[in-house]
Amino acid sequence: MERKVIWQVEVPDVAAVERWAPELAERLPEVGVVALHGPMGGGKTTWVGAMCRHWGVALGSASPTFGLVHSHERPGRSEVAHWDLYRLRSEEEAWDAGVEDSFLQPVLNLVEWPERAPSLLPEEAWLIRFEWVEGMRRVSLEVPVTVMP
Repeated sequence: MERKVIWQVEVPDVAAVERWAPELAERLPEVGVVALHGPMGGGKTTWVGAMCRHWGVALGSASPTFGLVHSHERPGRSEVAHWDLYRLRSEEEAWDAGVEDSFLQPVLNLVEWPERAPSLLPEEAWLIRFEWVEGMRRVSLEVPVTVMP
C-alpha cells in the first residue's frame, strides 16, 4: 500500500512532545486504526499519553502492555482504544484477544507494536512512525494515498 507523509516533526526532548502532540492528535481520524511503529523506547506511549491529555482523557500515558488494551472515553468524541501488542507471541493470540473485532468498531484504535499482528491491520490504517535521525526523534504521520484527508 502506497503511503504519503502528511505531517512530520523533529522532537528534541519530552517537553516538545507536549507542544506537538495536540497538532498530531487533531490530524488523526475520528475512528479507525493508527499503527504506531518504532523502536523500544522510541516514544510511542509518551505520545499516546500526550494526545490523550489533549483530548481530555482522564488517564494518561500508562502503557497497556500487561493488559493489552486500555480504552478511554474522549469527551464529545469516539472512544480511544490504546493497544500494546508487544507481549503477543502470535497473530493467533491477537485474534483471540479480539484485536480485529475492535478494529471494526467505531473507535479510534492506537496500536503499538503493530508488527506483531500485521495481517490484522486494515489496509486503510494510518501510521505514526517514530525514528531516530541525527540525535533527534522524528515523528511522521503517514496515510494511504487512497484515504488522503
